[in-house]
Amino acid sequence: KLIEASVAVVVNKFVYLLKFFSDQLINLIIMGGSEIVLIIFVFLLLFGAKAIPDIAKTLGKAMREFQKATNEIKREINESGGGLGDDIRDIKSTIQGAKSDIQEGIRTHTSDIEKDIQEIKSDVSQGTQNITTTITNETKMD
Repeated sequence: KLIEASVAVVVNKFVYLLKFFSDQLINLIIMGGSEIVLIIFVFLLLFGAKAIPDIAKTLGKAMREFQKATNEIKREINESGGGLGDDIRDIKSTIQGAKSDIQEGIRTHTSDIEKDIQEIKSDVSQGTQNITTTITNETKMD
């Protein structure tokens, strides 16, 4: 279970890095209209008008494959993480049960101690009253 937890942490870090770098790539790709016109012009000069649709088609396929791979990784992570969540819930409920048992034990022992203290107080009070009565009676006899 410790290994599964470690794997989950590593996978979460990996997903975080993927998200971070994909966000950075998107920020790099986002351009204004003039940059897009310049890039299209350079492509026309380098490849010609006939090659551009083939290049765009290839780039589209590559983007779909990348998205498919990303979705597959996310799905695998979600599937493998599902069992881990159940284990965590089981551990949490076990800990809650142990906590409740400990609290109940403390309440029981505290109640027993309080009863013992009350009995001792009662005994001391009774003993003090007996001594006081004895001393009072002896004083009256003298």
